[in-house]
Amino acid sequence: MPLVLYNTFSKKEEPFVPLEPGKVTMYTCGPTVYGRPHIGNYASFLMADLLRRWLEVSGCQVMHVKNITSRRRRRRRTRSPSPGNTRSNIWRTNML
Repeated sequence: MPLVLYNTFSKKEEPFVPLEPGKVTMYTCGPTVYGRPHIGNYASFLMADLLRRWLEVSGCQVMHVKNITSRRRRRRRTRSPSPGNTRSNIWRTNML
């Protein structure tokens, strides 16, 4: 059974044909680590996993890359410019 996907560009359903026969590369968004996962995270992970498994069972060699985004923010210490602060001191302080 061929894999048929909806092409948002052509606005039609089209059969999936790998660019290189027998090989498929996938890039999917992984978790954004800022808290506990929720049902939306699980749904996207599940769909990517099901697609990868279907392609493998269909005989394709699959390379699947998933990014992981960290939302940890780095705080910068800033000071108001004062007569004692030189430009290089302000720059060094802001880059910490």
